[in-house]
Amino acid sequence: MKYAGAGTRVLLDQYHLSGFLASSGIDFTQETIKVDCYSDTGPRRLVGNYDHTLAHTGYFDAATGAMDPMLFASLADNAEHYGLITFGGIGTTVPAEGAIGYEQIGVMAGRPMSAPIGAAIAQDFSMDGSQGASRVAVLRSGTISGNGNGTGQNVGITTSPTTLQVVFRIISGTFTACTFTVEQSSDNGAGDAYAAVASLTSGNMTAAGIVRVTTAATTEAWKRVAVSGWAGTSLVAVVTIGTVQGT
Repeated sequence: MKYAGAGTRVLLDQYHLSGFLASSGIDFTQETIKVDCYSDTGPRRLVGNYDHTLAHTGYFDAATGAMDPMLFASLADNAEHYGLITFGGIGTTVPAEGAIGYEQIGVMAGRPMSAPIGAAIAQDFSMDGSQGASRVAVLRSGTISGNGNGTGQNVGITTSPTTLQVVFRIISGTFTACTFTVEQSSDNGAGDAYAAVASLTSGNMTAAGIVRVTTAATTEAWKRVAVSGWAGTSLVAVVTIGTVQGT
């Protein structure tokens, strides 16, 4: 299936940037180490580590909560940031549940701006990877207004030593308490009841923000997100799940 680029959705940490961006890209590179010897005919190579970068092109917006003040705060902050991009056309504002995307952990590499005559002011930014990348599924997304369970998805069994990563994002909302927990089942609860996966919980979140958790324990194929400890009116959240490449 082919998708139009207009359906791409981008989040950086807890900030939803799709309304400011017009072009996005990811670059994965892999070490291919030459090991040619005298008697070889043609090249010989070993595969080493990999690297990843992302780059976004958009438009300047100086309003509170817009992209410019958020990016400026990231300059020289010596902190890792969490970038999510879902390619392809499902979801209206935030990406829809079931969308496939990439989670990248990295540091800011640059944020050029330009203001040509006769054109909108452009604001771009790029990020270089600082930890492993993950191909993820959006496990839960949208407005939440109380305790309850999300829809189960078959995202596959994982086993040690592979690291399974979950990123919990609260983008905005009016609330004072909320806890997300990933639950698992072998058959979507038909005979094997859903149960919490040890360590895959956000803990109590009291404001917009991001929590990343991991496990190397064996997990069952079906996963869902349960909300507990709710206090508030509503919030918008995006939860992704995927294995860390290279683990």
